[in-house]
This record gives sequence, C-alpha cells and structure tokens, in this order.
Amino acid sequence: MPLEAIAINDFDTQLMREVNYEGEFKARIHALYQDMGLNQDKHHRLSKTADEVMAVLSDSFASGRGSLYVGMFNDKPICAVACFVDKNSQGKCLEYLAMHAQNQNRGIEPQFIRQVVKAESMIGTDQLTSQNTQIKTLLEAVYG
Repeated sequence: MPLEAIAINDFDTQLMREVNYEGEFKARIHALYQDMGLNQDKHHRLSKTADEVMAVLSDSFASGRGSLYVGMFNDKPICAVACFVDKNSQGKCLEYLAMHAQNQNRGIEPQFIRQVVKAESMIGTDQLTSQNTQIKTLLEAVYG
C-alpha cells in the first residue's frame, strides 16, 4: 500500500483499519513526535516535547485553525506534519514534521510534503510556508 497523506482535525479519527486498543492512533502520533525529537529549526522555535506538540495540535483542532496531515503506510502512521492557518498572512504554514525513525532519510519526506501541497491546493491554498528550515527546503523543491 503506497504512502497516503490524510488530513485530520481530531485525534479520534480512525485511519487504522486494525487497532489493538482504544486510542492507539493518537498514541502512535504521540510516539512519532516523541521518538523523533522533532525536526525543528532551533533558530525560530523552541523545542517542544511530544506532549507540548500534542497540546498545540489539540488546541488548533478545537479552534479550527489547524489540521494534521498523517502519512499512512501499510495501515500505520509513519509521518506527520501540522498545517496551521498563518495569523499574519491568512495563508497556511507547515510545522512539526515528524518521521518514524525507521523511515528517516529514505526519501519519504519529499513525497509526503508533495502530497500535502497537492491536497492543500485542491482546497484552495495557493502556497504553504514554514519557519522550519527542513520544511522550507522541501516546499522549495515542490514549488520550484
């Protein structure tokens, strides 16, 4: 099954066909951020713990100002990136890219970000931005 980027705005969304326990999907997203140590640009943002990222995401879901794109592969979340409404430009920005440790540096990040850009363009987002250097580089590759 190929990688598929799916937007969610609730951790109760069930993207996994087979679950072993209630809340497993949310726990797996938390684990992505916990194990990753976060791909963040240290010059623009303070490092956040997985718990802090999950709280930011929950707040953005509740306020309707953000979503989380989850990269699903073989019925498991292997990567994620948050997509927030940018207060300054009213555009959207991507932050908090996380990739499962076994999938890092395997060329999945560019494919995933391309899928996110395509999904966002289908709902009318002209351009995505980011404060994170790695995400900026991935976006520049997509937009050319």
